Amino acid sequence: MNRQVVLLVESASDLRDLNGLILREAGYHVEIVPPNADPVAFAERTRPDVLVVHIRPNQPADWEILDHLDANPQTAPIPVVVISSSERVVTEAHAVPIVREAVVMPYDIDALRGAVARALGNPPPAAVLPPSQRASSPTLALAGTLLSEHSREIVLRTIRRLQQTEPFKSHFAELSPALVGNLPVILGAVVTGIRRNLDPVLVTAPPAIRDAIQDHVALRIRQGVNADSVIEEYQVLDDQILGFLRDQIGQIHFSALDAFDIARMAGDFIAQIERVTVKGLLAQTERRRAAPPR
Repeated sequence: MNRQVVLLVESASDLRDLNGLILREAGYHVEIVPPNADPVAFAERTRPDVLVVHIRPNQPADWEILDHLDANPQTAPIPVVVISSSERVVTEAHAVPIVREAVVMPYDIDALRGAVARALGNPPPAAVLPPSQRASSPTLALAGTLLSEHSREIVLRTIRRLQQTEPFKSHFAELSPALVGNLPVILGAVVTGIRRNLDPVLVTAPPAIRDAIQDHVALRIRQGVNADSVIEEYQVLDDQILGFLRDQIGQIHFSALDAFDIARMAGDFIAQIERVTVKGLLAQTERRRAAPPR
């Protein structure tokens, strides 16, 4: 019987032993990143089914691990569970596309087990989008790496910009998982589409991506944010991608023309996501009209 493999990225020996015991008793095969080993290289080599990563407050090196896991094409399809003693850290971790669950310490046995099980059933965009079907290029690969390494930053910039305007300003005074929503999944789909040189329609074709788009709209409507504002939200995300790409001009092997081409590609993906959003909203309206009166 092949057991699913959990890789623990944990520097504290007591937590490493405890979490390893909890997950082994839950039936998983547990691997542990050895001391002084590169967690990203170790994950690339062992290819676990899920990673559990401890992010400590005020430890930039821990964030670098998460960002590099997201940027590596071999590890980007692996779902990650983040654990931390800080609610703020956990909320920010939700902004990374590969992070599918997060748990605040102290937590009980069921919380960790449940988070790992849910993450296994909810893979990141890189795991559900199709492989490249046409030639890519070093520029696309570079852009994908740069965007992936800064996905958290781009999502958080988008959120901060939204919080300055209505209706988000009135509904979200502080950063929260509810404010983050499925924006990281949507950005992750865009970045993976760029890296793999996919057609926009293919980026929104997987049911998991379409569900994430529709769930994001449904969440915003429940929060009191109208559908038009959701479209504006995607446009703010597109603006932040463009701003980031502009900042990369002059870096090694990345020119103004490269930035323009990648920004145009990202804009095509965002436009396709908006079309899927509008189509889903129209379908919901038609279903409500067709429903018999109560």
